[in-house]
Parts: sequence; C-alpha cells; structure tokens
Amino acid sequence: MDLSVQKNKKRKEKKRSQSLEQRFNTAWRRLVKQQQKNEQLQTDIRAFAADIRHRIAAEEQSCNTARYHLIEHLLGFYSRKSLAQWHREILLEWINDHFLELTCNPFSHDLDLASLQKNIGEVVQKIHPEFFAEANHKPNNKSQVDPADAEESGTEDMFADLFAEFEQDDDEDEPDNFDQDSVFEEFFREQQQQEEQEEQERKDINQFLKSSSINKMFRKIAGVLHPDREQDPTQREQKNHLMAELVAAREDNDIPKIFTLYNDHVGESPLGQLNDEEELLKVIQLLKHQYEFLRDDEQQILSDNPRDGLIYEYFYRKKQTQLDADLKQHLRFINEARDEYEQFVAQITSLSKLKPILQARFDQGYDEDHNDIPFF
Repeated sequence: MDLSVQKNKKRKEKKRSQSLEQRFNTAWRRLVKQQQKNEQLQTDIRAFAADIRHRIAAEEQSCNTARYHLIEHLLGFYSRKSLAQWHREILLEWINDHFLELTCNPFSHDLDLASLQKNIGEVVQKIHPEFFAEANHKPNNKSQVDPADAEESGTEDMFADLFAEFEQDDDEDEPDNFDQDSVFEEFFREQQQQEEQEEQERKDINQFLKSSSINKMFRKIAGVLHPDREQDPTQREQKNHLMAELVAAREDNDIPKIFTLYNDHVGESPLGQLNDEEELLKVIQLLKHQYEFLRDDEQQILSDNPRDGLIYEYFYRKKQTQLDADLKQHLRFINEARDEYEQFVAQITSLSKLKPILQARFDQGYDEDHNDIPFF
C-alpha cells in the first residue's frame, strides 16, 4: 500500500476517534449538567414549599376546616324527606365538588377525609340503596377484596351512576366531528411506543452494566474508595458514603454517576475503559437518551412529593414581587371563603332557607365559576 494512502487512512481514523471522543464528552457533560439541574429543582421545590407553608398554612387549614364543616352541614340536609330528587342531585353535586377540592388541597392532610367520604356514602346509601346493591352484585371475586376497598368501590360506583345523566348531557355537547376513539387510540399508541423505547433502553443499560468495561471501572473505583484501607476516621466515613453512592449507582443503572466517580477518584476519563468503537457509539446513544429523559422529567419531579409539587406549581413565580402580591390576594380570597362557609353554616339552618339556594344553583347550571354568596 502506498505510504501516502496509509497516512491518509491513519489521519481519518484519528479524526474519527477524536470526533467520537468529543461526542462522548459532550453527551456525558450535558447529562451530568441536566442531573444537577434536576437535583437543584428538587431542592428548590422543597425549600419553596416550606416557605409557602410558613406563610399561608394557618389560613389554608382554617379555610379547609370550615369547608369540611360545610360539607357535614350540607350532608345533614340530604336525607330530608321533603327534598325532591332534583334537589338531591344538586346537593350531592355541591357536596362532591367541595369534597374533591379538599382531596386536592395540599394543606388538608390534617383532616379525616376518609371518615367524611364514608359518611357521605352512608347517607346517600339510605336514600339510594339500589345503586349500592347494583355495585355489590357486579361480577367480582369478593373473597379477594378487602371490605374497606369494596365499600369505597361501591361508593365510587354509586357516584358514577348518579351522575351518569350529567355525563350524557356533556357528551351531547361534543362536536359531531369529534372522534374520541381515534384520540384515545393515538394516545395509547404513543404510550406504548414510549414504553417500548424505555424497555429497550433498560435492556441496553443492563447489558452495558454487565460488560467488562463497566466492571473494570467499578473495581477500580471500589479499590480507591474502599473504607477498610483508610486509617483516618474522617476520610473513612467519607469513603463509606462514596462507596454507598457507587453501589446505589450500579443498582439504579446510573451510568453517568459511575463515570463521574471514576473520573473524580480514579483520575482518568472513563473513555479509556471502553473497549471499541461499537461500544462507544452505544454508550453515546445511551447518554443521549438518558439526557432526553431527564430533560422532560419535570412532571415526575413534581409528583415525587405531590404536596410540595402542587404548592410549587400553583404558587411559583419568577419575580418575588409578583409572588408576594399573588399570595396576598390568595390569602384574602381564602379568608373570605372561610367566612362565607362559616356564615352559611350559621345562617342556613332549615330547608326553607336551603331550597332557594338549590333553586338558584339549578338556574345557574351548577356554575362553579360563581363564587358569590350564596353559591360558594
């Protein structure tokens, strides 16, 4: 082979090797940066939620307690014999709306919502035993169902049956050209594709973690960090912590963490432990996929701690001045709502006072956007 041809071939191979190395370093650093960004977001959410709790928790809990008592008060009217069926439908819808608001409120954890839900079910069952009977006679292996779960399921079925008529009315309002089946099919198809992609990625990661390359890195890191070889108590404790991180990284398939520990404590780039170009290309692709997953992981971070996540989503503002103004307005709103709930319980003590309000709610079409007294 001509000498110039050999030189050109080596030059191209070197250039390709440098290009792959750059791609690896870029993918790795970008992923590490995104991990740090997500970890910072988790810290920020916790700190923000703690600050908001400190500022509004007392008022929120006071309002929730008043709403809880309002539900109990409304529930007391439900079994009154002089109520017409349409009265009860509106009343139950009203009760259900308030109950759902409590279940979604991140400051309602001190209230016994399970007992309240049970009370609602028991009161409604006295008036509509047929709905519970139908729910209890649905095909089911009762020997494997917990009684509490069965009772809750019966309550949910009862609510579904009672509100079926309203749902049918909503369906009639859908446009004629709205193809609900196609929308659901497309949604589930996209979900399936995403699950298949994630499953394939898990297989690729597991395969890489079993490779000789990652095992070599793991052994080298463990050799440097093993606490039994450390004489200094402070250093030994630190290495104990780092070894725990290393083991957790392997169990969690956290390749970037292993790479970072290798780079920081062995003092070499993990690139040198990858066996060949094919393996390097696979690792680059894995790093890219993991980055994309972490980049889109904000909703998962918010749902890791639902209460903190709800507070952050609802109240977070980029500007402190805007947050302070919105919190002030929010506090004014919930204090007014609390006063309205308490006023309603104190003043609406008979059916003669309640029925005009039910009539008004009926005329408004159960419009929950009306927050004026007496609609609440």
